[in-house]
Amino acid sequence: MDPMAGVVWLQRRLHDVPAGDEWLSARELDVQARLLVPKRRADWRLGRWTAKAALAMVLAVEPSRVSILAAEDGAPEAFVGDLPLPLPISVSISHRAGVGLVTVSRHVVVGGDLELIEPRSAAFVREWFDEREQVSIAAARDVDRHDELTCLLWSVKEASAKVLREGLRLDPRSAAVVLESDEVADELGRRWRRTTVRWPTEDRVVTGWCRLDGSFVHAIAGARHTSVPVELR
Repeated sequence: MDPMAGVVWLQRRLHDVPAGDEWLSARELDVQARLLVPKRRADWRLGRWTAKAALAMVLAVEPSRVSILAAEDGAPEAFVGDLPLPLPISVSISHRAGVGLVTVSRHVVVGGDLELIEPRSAAFVREWFDEREQVSIAAARDVDRHDELTCLLWSVKEASAKVLREGLRLDPRSAAVVLESDEVADELGRRWRRTTVRWPTEDRVVTGWCRLDGSFVHAIAGARHTSVPVELR
């Protein structure tokens, strides 16, 4: 399958990241030198390595030739050597608990998010979810899926916010998430659910996909409708 026929994604773990720095560009080395907190540096390296590995597959180049640098709004942008990519390729990076997720597309602006399924406080739910979502989360407690649904809804909001590239200016509580009940299988049989996020303050609707992945939730969003995401292999 053409790796750029739609939205593609790749996951890597901390142990996949090369120990040395030879795969980093000069500008990336400058960024790394300013990351003094070990965990932040390790997460940054994981995200960069995962992105380079994904783009190396897509562009058929060596990972060391790819640079991933932050745009003015903080979103990642890709370069080959010192030149921007010849095609308008969208890249999104997420990492959580030692796992990195990168989402790539040349057809649509994308956002990806990875979250660990873990307990979230009642204060968190009140602060970041609207009344309808709070009711759904409360009902999920009765079937022991409270943590799962809370993290899933949050991940979908995070992925859609990355598409809008507005960062902390957005109010996640204003974003209304709809999860479709039907599931769609990808080519490996993984089950994905369609998502829709309405941002009334932005007058925007962002669609996408989400799925459960063991102890993680995985959300991918796009500026317009896309087919089910495909894992790079």
